[in-house]
Amino acid sequence: MPVAKSRKQGIEKAPTGIPGFDDITGGGLPRNRSTLILGSPGAGKTIFALETLVNGARLQGDSGIFIAFEETAKQIMENASTFGWDLAELEREKLFFLDAQLPSTIVTSGDFDLTGILAGLTEKAGQMCCKRIVFDGLDVLLNLLNDPIKERREVYRLHEWLHESNTTGIITAKADGDRIASEKYAFMQFMVDCVVSMNHRLVDRVSLRGLRVLKYRGSSFSENEFPLIISPSGLEVATFGTREMEHEVSMERISTGITRLDTMLDGGYYVRGGERNRALTIVKSRGTKHSNQVRELILSDEGITLTDVFSAGGEVLMGTARWEKEDEVRDAELQRMAQSERARREMELAEADVAARIAALQRELEARRVELKLTGARDLTREQGQGTSQDTIARLRGGMGDTATDQARATGPASPNTIG
Repeated sequence: MPVAKSRKQGIEKAPTGIPGFDDITGGGLPRNRSTLILGSPGAGKTIFALETLVNGARLQGDSGIFIAFEETAKQIMENASTFGWDLAELEREKLFFLDAQLPSTIVTSGDFDLTGILAGLTEKAGQMCCKRIVFDGLDVLLNLLNDPIKERREVYRLHEWLHESNTTGIITAKADGDRIASEKYAFMQFMVDCVVSMNHRLVDRVSLRGLRVLKYRGSSFSENEFPLIISPSGLEVATFGTREMEHEVSMERISTGITRLDTMLDGGYYVRGGERNRALTIVKSRGTKHSNQVRELILSDEGITLTDVFSAGGEVLMGTARWEKEDEVRDAELQRMAQSERARREMELAEADVAARIAALQRELEARRVELKLTGARDLTREQGQGTSQDTIARLRGGMGDTATDQARATGPASPNTIG
């Protein structure tokens, strides 16, 4: 039974054939309307569009056209060959691939718009009786226009063409989260009838993909995000836990065969779905002073026994859930210890660095002190040397004066007669 069921749906659905996706949308994409597929790098948006086209041809007999604005048709077909799709056979009968990559010089020169491509597609779609068409990587082409007015004009032109062509249109574009990578094209989400967001992210070093339907005019759908995997046969959307549970509800009870357990259960198990199935994993105990006390049913070679189990903080987990919780607590404790050890090592390294800096400063200080002492000693020696020199000069000068005096005394005063 599909997860999302439309209330007397007024629109027709085009099944994608992708396991799980048709369940959450109540049948697939809106037929003869437009759908926008947003995806981060590696999310699988091109695979989604191509697989919808392939399954439409194989399972529904719908012919389709794939227009590639980013990769070449040859590259896309080579990449898709790993899924076991016989694209060569389908291309001969039901599918047509068109390479629409254009040099930037042609686009930016102002000589380009989608009129020519759409005119050619109109003729080809008529020849093939085309039911589905994909425009893959339209944002790559629009970015080359480098003119917001021209870009918006071409998007509206394409939207009108899809509406008039009476085909199921799929447009893919790059996205960051649930938003188109370029804000210039955000208005496309309001134009189309269905918006599907795909993402590819890394969580705790684990690669995860997810899919979420953001919008679906005229139909109910499941709004949650669902895990997405790329399997050897294509995309698969995991919808576990989303299917409706339909069974009869009964207040009848059946004995467990254990008196103590029957007392706790007010008579035994409930009868479910008209069958007397016995399935019990956790039983909350009553009449105990511990509000968080539970009893777990244990099946062993000795028979069935009850054991009292206590959980911290009033949280009650049993079986696999309890083991996962214990592993989670253990991992958290190991992580805390690792962080503490890392912090301790960082502190030790910081202390060693500071100690090394202090030792270097002390060595520099001692060197400066030694240099200062040597400088003082040199200055003292220089001063002492200068004093000795001055004394010597003074003595020399004194000696020369005494000699001149002695000579003058020996010769006496000069006679006037001797002059001349």
